[in-house]
Amino acid sequence: MSGLKVRLSNIERAIAERRKVLEALEASNDPEAILRRASLKREIEVLEGEKKILEAELRRLEQSYRERLPTLEQQYLGLASKQKILLRKAAERCEELLDVIEQLQKNIHALDIVFPQYRDACWALQLTPKDIHVREIYPLVQARRWLTAYLEWLGKTRHAVA
Repeated sequence: MSGLKVRLSNIERAIAERRKVLEALEASNDPEAILRRASLKREIEVLEGEKKILEAELRRLEQSYRERLPTLEQQYLGLASKQKILLRKAAERCEELLDVIEQLQKNIHALDIVFPQYRDACWALQLTPKDIHVREIYPLVQARRWLTAYLEWLGKTRHAVA
């Protein structure tokens, strides 16, 4: 619609410019001026025809928007409401996941203390120790950073969640 408004404005400007030139030529009886006046009058007629077409199209578009607006607004508000619910759920799950990650990190630290003792005892008895625990903590630290950053972003957009 804004493109049509720009075109309409340009046409109105072109009509005004041609009328200004036409007024300047009105006093002259020079044959060239007479031809130029006729040409300008024709251009003004064409531009005014285009202007009427654009104005009709703008009115049609505006009416279409007015008719569609209540439905679109209802859809938008419904989706925005659902988004708030989903953002709240995401925040809750994120906080739960952060708690689980914290527990897992504590578990990994505890295993780091107990495993060497277990391994040494197995070796002393010439047994093969079971080595089935996770030692890598960096992915958890990274996940914790991402989740914390997400919660911070969510806090900044709290108006969307509130």
